[in-house]
Amino acid sequence: MSNEENPPEDNAPLTDGENRDETPEENPVKELWREAWDWRKSQEKERRADRIEDLKSMRKDLHDNARAIDDALAELEGKGDWTQLMKPLKNFGWLHSEPPPRLALLEYNQDCVLPLGKVGFFVGEGGIGKSWALTQLAISVCTGSSWLQTYRVPEYAMGGVVMAMGEEDPHEMHRRIHNIVSTLDLAEHHLSMLESRLFPLPLSGFFMEFLEDGERSFEHERFEQLLIKHAPEQGWKLIVLDPASRFMGVDAEKDNAYATRFVQLLERLTQLPGNPTVLCAHHTTKAARTSSVGARSVAARGASALTDGARWQGNLFTPVDEASDEFQDHLAVFQITKSNYGPKPPGLYLKRKEGSGVLVPFHDTGASDNYQTVTGHTGNFDQDQHFFSKEDTRDFASKSSRQTTHIKPSWTEDIDW
Repeated sequence: MSNEENPPEDNAPLTDGENRDETPEENPVKELWREAWDWRKSQEKERRADRIEDLKSMRKDLHDNARAIDDALAELEGKGDWTQLMKPLKNFGWLHSEPPPRLALLEYNQDCVLPLGKVGFFVGEGGIGKSWALTQLAISVCTGSSWLQTYRVPEYAMGGVVMAMGEEDPHEMHRRIHNIVSTLDLAEHHLSMLESRLFPLPLSGFFMEFLEDGERSFEHERFEQLLIKHAPEQGWKLIVLDPASRFMGVDAEKDNAYATRFVQLLERLTQLPGNPTVLCAHHTTKAARTSSVGARSVAARGASALTDGARWQGNLFTPVDEASDEFQDHLAVFQITKSNYGPKPPGLYLKRKEGSGVLVPFHDTGASDNYQTVTGHTGNFDQDQHFFSKEDTRDFASKSSRQTTHIKPSWTEDIDW
């Protein structure tokens, strides 16, 4: 290297008049070299900082321009100005026409149990299987196969799915999808549908916060535009955000105002082509992990405005066996705990398929009784208003003739997660 790029090394050959024992103050030539080198490095650092600020400013200007264009288009199309909705009932014509049928993403006994085009939360403790269940749901929506062998996807609800997995890398998503597809044993035409309709987004290590200082962020804008650009022919039917904490921003989980704003941004995504359902995986509170609160809508962690603002919530929790009063970690129960637009079907007992994390129904007579001891009801009971604690349900069980058996499934716990 030339002397212009690096200062002389301490072990470089001595030149005339140099003494290796001299201090920098005693060697003015060497001191000048070091000053020049430090000055050059400081200039490079300043130029880099200036360039970063310039790029951030350009990004902000582009974001502001895009928002202004969106607002102008919304005003011209009559979508963004709520004042245009201020008119008497007769202008809507609702009294003289039948309302449109509610569209379902999932049906149970021909009832809509998960509506299309709404925001929901899928709540459970870490490691219980939320990502597996949501990946299975994504595959069901793409192919029309039943979800968890229980819930039906109507033909009109089949279409594109984007899975934004904030904690997963490509290899993990590959393994999970491969295991599920192998378990379902899909036909060739279903595999073709899946390949064209499923958009996996492994986002581990990327920043994807939708809120910035309480406002819509550049990342939300870019995410929305990409979904418009890449929308499949049938449109989007499902958007999965897993987990919600990777997308909501630093304050939305503890501040109800920010949480409400986050839900509004999710609602905006439901207006994309196809009017998709938006489901966010979310974690439970610490209390819910150590009690039967996990079976309720209040089990979700953080600001209450998250689940209050969403129109649907499903919980995945560990049941308690009454005989031993212990959590049955080898099982999970899926229960719809909030549904503004339809019934809540009975809880579904699940186990993990041997050798993988794929969730499949667990059919056992004792499981139904066991579930009653956890939630205080079976069927379409309103558990938000009528909930029994573990102590209450033990008293209830002792007064009835029902007998509960200890659940001992035969599958192995050696699971490749």
